[in-house]
Amino acid sequence: ATVFEVLGRQENNGPAAYLISHWSQLPAASRPAAISLLLARDESSRALLKAIEQGTIRPTEIPLEQKQSLLQRAAPQTRELAEKVFPIRTESRSHVLQQYQAVASLTGSVAKGKEVFTTSCSSCHLLDGIGHDVGPDLAPLRNKDADYFIKNILDPNAAVEPRFVGYEIFLKDGRSLSGIIKSETASAITLVAGSGITEVLKPAEVEQIQASSLSLMPEGLEQSITPQVMADLIAFLRNTAPGKSSGTLANTLVRDPAAMARIILDGSQPNEVREALIGANPQFAAEFIAEMTRDLTPGTPEEYIRIPWIWRVAIAAGKRNDAGEIKRVLVVATPSLTSPLRDWEAVVIGGGIINGLSLKGHWPAERITESIGDDPELAKRWARSLDLATAMAGDAKVPTGTRYDALRMLGVLPWDQSGEPLTRYLAKGTHAELQQGAISGLADVRSPKVGPALASGLSYFSQSNRDLALDALLRDESRMAVLVNEIAAGRVARAELNRSQIGRLNRATDPTLARRIRELALQ
Repeated sequence: ATVFEVLGRQENNGPAAYLISHWSQLPAASRPAAISLLLARDESSRALLKAIEQGTIRPTEIPLEQKQSLLQRAAPQTRELAEKVFPIRTESRSHVLQQYQAVASLTGSVAKGKEVFTTSCSSCHLLDGIGHDVGPDLAPLRNKDADYFIKNILDPNAAVEPRFVGYEIFLKDGRSLSGIIKSETASAITLVAGSGITEVLKPAEVEQIQASSLSLMPEGLEQSITPQVMADLIAFLRNTAPGKSSGTLANTLVRDPAAMARIILDGSQPNEVREALIGANPQFAAEFIAEMTRDLTPGTPEEYIRIPWIWRVAIAAGKRNDAGEIKRVLVVATPSLTSPLRDWEAVVIGGGIINGLSLKGHWPAERITESIGDDPELAKRWARSLDLATAMAGDAKVPTGTRYDALRMLGVLPWDQSGEPLTRYLAKGTHAELQQGAISGLADVRSPKVGPALASGLSYFSQSNRDLALDALLRDESRMAVLVNEIAAGRVARAELNRSQIGRLNRATDPTLARRIRELALQ
C-alpha cells in the first residue's frame, strides 16, 4: 500500500490537516493522490475547499472531474462550500455546442494540441505515451470528424458508455471514493480515478456502490478550451497512430440509443455491462424500450426473453421519478385506443414505472397523473389500459408474472374500482405471486380501507408477502393505526419490524397514535 492509502484509512482528520499545512512542500507528482485522499471524507473535503478559498491551494490543481464530484456531494455543507469555491456554470450544452460550430473551419496546431491534451485530458486518457489509461482509448477515433470530437468533449453526458460509468463507492470506515470500476471479483474491487489513482478494495469494506448517471468525463471544459484551442486539440487527436480495439465492446464510443438498446439485448454481453448501460443513460429509457420492442412479435417466446431487460429499463425510469421521462415511457408503452394490452407493456407500466415509483415512496397514481398532464390522447389511452389490466389480471392464460404486473397497475385506481379486484387475491390459498401483486397494488391505493384488508391476511401470508404487507401498513398513519392494533393484540410481534420500519412508526404525528406507539415501547 502507498503512504496515501495508509493515511486515507485513518479515521481522524490528522492526515488531512498535515497535508494541507505542508502543501507547498508536497511534490507535484504526489498531489493527485493527496487530493484523492482529501476528497474521500466530507470533513477533509471541506478542509480542502477552505484551503482553496484561503489561497493555500490553487483551484486549478483540482481536476474538473473532481470538482464535478464535489458539486454532487450529498452532504449539504460540502456541496454548498463547493458551489461557493467553484461557481456553477448553467449554460445548456446545446448553447455551448453552438459556440463551437466554427471549429471545423479552423486550422489547428498539433504541437499546441499536444500541450492542451497534456494539461486538460491526460489525467484520464492515455495517448501518444502521455497520460493515464482511465477513460476510453482515443487512438481508434483518429478518423472521426471535428463535430464528433466536439460533442464528446463538451457534452459527455449526452450518452454514457457502460465501460466508463462513474461510480461512488461508500466504505464502512466513512470514506467515499469515485472513479471507474476496472474489475470486480469475489475478493477485490479495483477502482480507478483521474491521474490513474487506483484503489483495490475488499468487498467486506464496502457499504454501498452507487452508479452515477454522469460520465466520469466532466462537463465544463469550454471554460478552459476556446474554439481555437479546441481546433488545436482535435489536430493532435487526429494526428496519432491508429490504436487497437480492446475491451468488451468495440472501441468506438457508442452514443446512439438504438445501438445501446442492441447491446442491452445482446446476451453475449456480461450482465454488469448491460445494467451499467441502463443506469448511466436515464435520458434514453423511452428510446431503449421503443427499440427493444420495435421488431417484437407479442405472444412469442422472444417476448419473454427480452422482458427481463425491458423491465430493468422501466423500473430504473420509475425509480428516477422524472415526470418528463415517465411520460415518454408511457407514450411508448401504453396501448393505442384500438390495441390490446401486450404482456411487455404491462411489465413496463406495472412492474417498471409503478413499481419503481412505489419503491421510492411515491404514490404512483398521483405522479402518473402529473406526468400525463394535459395530454388528452395519452389520458384516454391510460384510462383504457387500466380497464385492460383488470381483464389481464383475471386471465389464467396469461403468465403469472405478467398478471402480477397487471395487478400492480390496478393500484393506481381509487378504492371503489380497485378494492374488489385486488382483495380477492388476498384470500388464503391464492398463488403467492398473484397475492404479492395484490398486496403491492393495494399498497399504492390511498384509502383507509386498505389497512384492514391487508391485516386480514397477515396470519397466512407467506413470509415475504407478510413483510410486504407490513411495509404497506406503514405508508400512511391510518394504516399505522391498524398495524399498532395488530401489535397490541399480539398478532404481529415487535421483533418482526426492522429498524427502518420502527423509525417510520416513530415519525407518526397524530398525537393519539404517537402515544400508543410509546405505550407499546415501539422505539
